[in-house]
Amino acid sequence: QLAKHLGATVATTANTRSEELVRSLGADIVVDYTKEDFSKVLSGYDLVLDSLGGANLEKSLTVLKPGGLAISVVGPPDAGFAKQLGAPSVLGLIMNTLSR
Repeated sequence: QLAKHLGATVATTANTRSEELVRSLGADIVVDYTKEDFSKVLSGYDLVLDSLGGANLEKSLTVLKPGGLAISVVGPPDAGFAKQLGAPSVLGLIMNTLSR
């Protein structure tokens, strides 16, 4: 609701039963996660809020435009995640330390 209030185009995932609810809360685009993979449908976003982590966070990164920001409310990624991204090894060490 805050993002919508600030003028953002809001996309979210939900199941069919929740689509009307999330639209009433301000979602412009609703991807039914039981039928579609959001990472195949969405692209070019400035910001992603991830509430699941793991593989979902990895997929979330693919919908960002260059310079976009992903925020995970699950916790910091670990060294394995940094390695999958091809991040410098020092970043993996930092992530590993933060995830403890």
